[in-house]
Amino acid sequence: MFWYVADAAQRGANQINGTDMSGYITYSDSAPDVWVYQDWIAQDFGPNYGLSQCPSGNSGWGSYGSNLMWCRGQVVKFYYNAPNFQGVRGWVGCHEIGHTVGLRHTSSGSSCMNTSNSVWSYSSHDIFSHINPFY
Repeated sequence: MFWYVADAAQRGANQINGTDMSGYITYSDSAPDVWVYQDWIAQDFGPNYGLSQCPSGNSGWGSYGSNLMWCRGQVVKFYYNAPNFQGVRGWVGCHEIGHTVGLRHTSSGSSCMNTSNSVWSYSSHDIFSHINPFY
């Protein structure tokens, strides 16, 4: 894995550590909560830098209302060849890892879940209204 893909994943995990959850990177767990991959081509991404998805063979899924959905065995792919991926990898890591814990896109300018800014952290609303109450 290229260092900047690993760095994006680590930055996303670090943002989870600002919540009631713990995020960390390991290469030895055979059944992690989230699988992270680098992708060589943009086949699934369109103009984006990353993709998170719940694979069809996942071991469970659920939701806490319409705004927070979860999936065991979530897959995150980073398209490291996208223009400027290195410059925005902190935002991309935060954003895609946010999807793995159920966060959806927002119009809040203070959240990495906003697709039109480059904030590299979750908003207090993300943390205290969506993540901490359920995890």
